[in-house]
Amino acid sequence: MAGIIAATRNNSKGVDGIADNVRIMPIIATTGPGDERDKDVANGIVYAVNNGARIINMSFSKKYSPYKKLVDSAVRYTELKHVLIIHAAGNDGNNNDTVNYYPIAYYENGHKASNFITVGWSRPLFNYRLAHPYSGYGKNNVDLFAPGSDIFSTIPGNSYDYKSGSSMSTPCVTGVAALLLSYFPSLTAEQVKDILMRSSFKPEIMVNQPSGSKTQVPFSMLSVSGGIVNVYNAIQMAIMLSAKK
Repeated sequence: MAGIIAATRNNSKGVDGIADNVRIMPIIATTGPGDERDKDVANGIVYAVNNGARIINMSFSKKYSPYKKLVDSAVRYTELKHVLIIHAAGNDGNNNDTVNYYPIAYYENGHKASNFITVGWSRPLFNYRLAHPYSGYGKNNVDLFAPGSDIFSTIPGNSYDYKSGSSMSTPCVTGVAALLLSYFPSLTAEQVKDILMRSSFKPEIMVNQPSGSKTQVPFSMLSVSGGIVNVYNAIQMAIMLSAKK
C-alpha cells in the first residue's frame, strides 16, 4: 500500500508511487492472524490524527464491529480535524448496502461522515467485466472504484510483486488524494472527497454485477459517484477550484 501511494519516483527502481512529497506513518491495528479489533482500529485512527496525518488509508474490512461506538468516536474525531479516511470495500462480491464491511461511514445514529471514502475494485477491461466480481459495491455505501488488479508495488523484504484486491484500489485513491494535498494544501478533507467523486471517470456501460452474477447493470449503479478515480480530472478540478479563491 505504501509503495502504491508514495514509492520514490523517477529513480529507475521498481515502481513509481502516485504521489511524491508524502510521508508514510505505518500503524499496526491488527493481530498476527489479521483480526482488526475495534479498540485497536479506534486507537490507531486517533494516533494518526494526533501525529499529523491528513489521510488515513485503511486497506482492510471486516463483517463484525462489536464495539462500533469506539470506532465511531474515532471517525468523528477525524471529521472534526478534517482528516480524510479512505477504506476498502471488501473482496467478497457483496452489496455493501445490505452487508456491512466495517469500518463504515455511517454512525450508529444514521448520520454519515463527510470525510469517509469507500473504494471498490475495478479491472482494466472496458467492457462488461470492468467491475471485479469479488469487489464490494453499493449505491449508498461504496463511493467510487479504482484499479485493483495486478498492481505492481513494493512488498516486505526489499522486493516487488503484483497484488490484487480492493486493498490495492484503496491506496490508488489515497495516492491521488495525497497528490492533491501536496499541490493544494489548503484543501479540506471534505473538498478532496468532493473533487475525487465529481472528477471520477464515469463509464456509461453495462457491466456484470459483482458476486459472480451474470446479471448486468449500469456501472453507475455500483457506487455513489458511478465512477473510477481519475487523477488528471482531479488535478484539473483542483486547479479550477483554486483559481476561484
